[in-house]
Amino acid sequence: MVNQESFLEQSLAKATQHRRKLRKENRQKELKNAMFQSLN
Repeated sequence: MVNQESFLEQSLAKATQHRRKLRKENRQKELKNAMFQSLN
């Protein structure tokens, strides 16, 4: 059984990892957009 503190730590770690993934995806999309805009 998981206590509340462990649950919160796991939730925070999961959210942090998810945010990192989204930031990486956003950075890649921004670079792609910048490259396409430079071609026009």
